[in-house]
Amino acid sequence: TDTRVFRGFYNTDDNTGDLIAQLIDFETNTVVEEPVFSAAELLDQRTADSRVIVTFDPTTRRGIPFRHAELNPLQQAVITADQVDYLRGVRDLERPLGDFRERPGLSGLLGDVINSEPVFVGGPSFSRRDRLEFPTADGDLYSSFQNAFASRPGVVYVGANDGMLHAFDAESGVERFAFLPDRMLRTGEGDANAVTELTEPLYEHFFYVDGQPAVGDVFIDPAGGISRQWRSVLIGTYRAGGKGLFALDVTNPAAVTNEAAAAATVLWEFTDDDDTYPVVPST
Repeated sequence: TDTRVFRGFYNTDDNTGDLIAQLIDFETNTVVEEPVFSAAELLDQRTADSRVIVTFDPTTRRGIPFRHAELNPLQQAVITADQVDYLRGVRDLERPLGDFRERPGLSGLLGDVINSEPVFVGGPSFSRRDRLEFPTADGDLYSSFQNAFASRPGVVYVGANDGMLHAFDAESGVERFAFLPDRMLRTGEGDANAVTELTEPLYEHFFYVDGQPAVGDVFIDPAGGISRQWRSVLIGTYRAGGKGLFALDVTNPAAVTNEAAAAATVLWEFTDDDDTYPVVPST
């Protein structure tokens, strides 16, 4: 951004990661070494229940809270309630108290950030979109959308190999919400790596949400039958974690204060299961 550098990290010894923010010294044009925040350290201060984490229900095709009781029956069949709690950050389920893989006591909850570079999203910043190839009716101008969300809070989005796309507040580093795709839950299907492997005591590294997210402002029909309008949409991928894409509406992060609101940001998830291959032409 104009004032900060956001950097993702990974630790190959314990399969953890971090997102840090550093200030820019404009007198020397250098980056200040001391971080403004460490997102991994801040996650240590959160209880598992207080975190806002959602997933996708492929049956209803809607976002749902990532809590075992909220999952659909197919999802509940492949992941236990304890595994869900572990992924949310419950530490009592780790060895030696529990049966699951022990994570580092400090900064151990955020997965490694390898190929998913952090993406900062502040106010809408695309230019030259009030031209004829874009909507020009009153109320549909991109400049109207820019003005309406000019002061929206900055958020840094990054995928991690804990199976989640994380949204961190760009000022404080606090996790606003996280999205764990349904594709990460379906064990052994296609080329996807099952996120339940993270609970195994002998876990060896897998890739999960390791693709580079992209954010753009698009003129679409949002959910809920509202007429077409400008929205900021994030597209996420898995890279080596599996085949597929997902989309989140990241237009108004200030409104995402609970899991119901976070679930409403989930637009869709598209996987290789949705794309029959090879394609047979119709006759």
